[in-house]
Amino acid sequence: MMERDEPVPQFSTPATSRSWPWLRMLLGAGLGIFVLWYVSRDIALAQLSQTVMTIRPIYVLASGLLVVITIVVRAWRWYLTFQPPGIIPPFRPLFWSLTLGQLLNLILPFRMGDVGRLVQLERWCQPGASRTLGTIVVEKALDMAALGVLLLLVLPLATAFMGGSPVLIAAATLLALLLLYLMAYQGEGLIRLSYYWERLLPAKIAGRLHHWLVTGLGGLDALRYQKANLRLVGMTGLVSALSIAIPLVLFPALELPLGLGEAILLHVILTFGSVPASTPLNMGVFEGITVLLLKQFGITDDAAALTYAILWHLALLIPQIILGSLAAAFRPIGIMKDES
Repeated sequence: MMERDEPVPQFSTPATSRSWPWLRMLLGAGLGIFVLWYVSRDIALAQLSQTVMTIRPIYVLASGLLVVITIVVRAWRWYLTFQPPGIIPPFRPLFWSLTLGQLLNLILPFRMGDVGRLVQLERWCQPGASRTLGTIVVEKALDMAALGVLLLLVLPLATAFMGGSPVLIAAATLLALLLLYLMAYQGEGLIRLSYYWERLLPAKIAGRLHHWLVTGLGGLDALRYQKANLRLVGMTGLVSALSIAIPLVLFPALELPLGLGEAILLHVILTFGSVPASTPLNMGVFEGITVLLLKQFGITDDAAALTYAILWHLALLIPQIILGSLAAAFRPIGIMKDES
């Protein structure tokens, strides 16, 4: 193990490795600009300006407030996934780590911001990286199960776009929940089973994998407590309801004749569509998917569809950028590693 006073070795990074992130961002920005041009190519500037003038600001502000509330609820649900034994981080570092992760998710592909929030929380509170990873697994599994339930609720609309069947969607949802509960309640069996394949590995690697397995399964401890289960399910339902309310509240901002079913399907499809984040801030891709869906819902006014997509995107982005920037720039007051 390296001592504290040893100099940190410096490694040279190849020029191609240093330039690749910038190249990817440029290509992503180009893709986003192209998609925006494609969906707006037939819209006259005067028509778009006239549509913007009809926006009802109160609904836009309400959607932004709902986004902030959703972030707070997500942070509280993450807090509930930490169970003894072990350090239970205070709410404040969890909240700021989550907002930093959301900011990074806007920039990095494939939800890499979740790695960023894990690292930041470990830096502030040291609850254990693998244990924290287990709590994030719980969080993501609950979100996926909620999306499956929502798809079942709007199945007539969902089958039109995704070709899904009730049996397939229900089976996938139940299978995800079953695997999650097996990991939570049969952790000791999995640990005993791991001893067999660990014998085939070098001792150092086997020891490290065993440590990650034990502490990672420990992150699923929240699922062993009935009261915690009910709270997590309730908080997940609240997160889903708030996420659906955001696009739903924006419909009256432009007097779009859409309702709850369309808002649910927009939320579900945009959630999946935002995972790769191939463009910076998901620019263009978010608007393109939203406009395409609104056309399928019967919205023939292209200017209104594009304006709605931009408003919804801004309502999601602005709170995340502000809170994430605060988390990245400042260390929240009162956070101590020994705080519990």
